[in-house]
Formats: sequence, C-alpha cells, structure tokens
Amino acid sequence: MPTLTILAGGGSIRMGRDKAQLDDGHGPLLARLAALGLHCDLPVQVVGRPRPHGWQLPEVEFIPDDDPGQGPLGGLATALARTAPVLLIACDLAALTPRALTWLIRTVAEQPLHDGLVTERDGLIEPLFACYTARCRSQISQRLASGQRALHRLIADGDFRHVALPTPLWPALANINTPEEWRRFAHGS
Repeated sequence: MPTLTILAGGGSIRMGRDKAQLDDGHGPLLARLAALGLHCDLPVQVVGRPRPHGWQLPEVEFIPDDDPGQGPLGGLATALARTAPVLLIACDLAALTPRALTWLIRTVAEQPLHDGLVTERDGLIEPLFACYTARCRSQISQRLASGQRALHRLIADGDFRHVALPTPLWPALANINTPEEWRRFAHGS
C-alpha cells in the first residue's frame, strides 16, 4: 500500500504566509489533506516541517527534509528513503477530494509500476499528484548531487506510466499560490 506523502517544506513566497496553515473555516489545509489520506485508509507522512503545536492526528508522521532547500525532488528523496511507494501531493491542493484521491489509489493499484505513475491534466503532467516507487531513488540521488531539482525532468527521463486524469477531477488539483487564488478558492469563485 502506498503512503500519502504531503510536501510541506516550501517557503510560500508568492503567498506571503504559510500555505499549509491556510484555513477557509474547515481547518488548515495540511490537516485537511492528512485527514483525507487517513479517510482513504492510507498511511500519511508530511515531509519538510515539524509537527504543528496542537496537531490532532497522531497517526500522521512528520519528517524533516534530509537536505533542506532541494525543492519537491528533495522532499521526494526524503520520503522514499523511509517508505515506498509514495503518493506525492503538495500541501496547497486545497480542492483535493476523496473522489480524486480514491481514483489515484485505484489507478496505481491497477497499473504495473516501474519508476512510478504520473497523472496528466490537459496534456500536462502533474508531478505532485503522482506515485513514485523505490526504483527511482538512485535517479533522484544522482539528480540532486548534480544540482538538478526538477521533478518533470525525472519523469521525462524515467520509466513512468502516464495516465490521463478524468476531466471531472481536474478542479481537484487546483493549487493555491497567491493571496488572490486563496481568496477566490475560499469564497467559492
């Protein structure tokens, strides 16, 4: 069974405040995403930050980045050093639904995996709604050692299954990067 891995180590520079703690009245994004993973019967780990004070989900593991500042690829390396495979998501997937996550879980279970499985939306890859296996660990280590931190290059050069995300699920992958995007999401527009 894969582990849901939530990347939460970014600086939230465009947002100007911690995206993982954004709350639209239904709880902080990070807590909502972790609860969603638990609801889907997945083990859940958060990479890139310590457990927040007052955290209410004791079954969620918090793991500091092994090599901070290496972006999502570094967070993936940290996750895969502890468990595999991982379903990788970002902490700013504010609209992620049980339906979308269940679809990914089923799709991964139905596919033979090599390096992993990446979803595509409108012909573009979604590296932060994907599954990565232990097989790609050495590629990740080599890339990080040479200063290459792009997940999309790992996917392009690796042996990943590509699966189109069903169109009705596209809105579930809307991520939040700016205060304006957050306002639109929080106000339902």
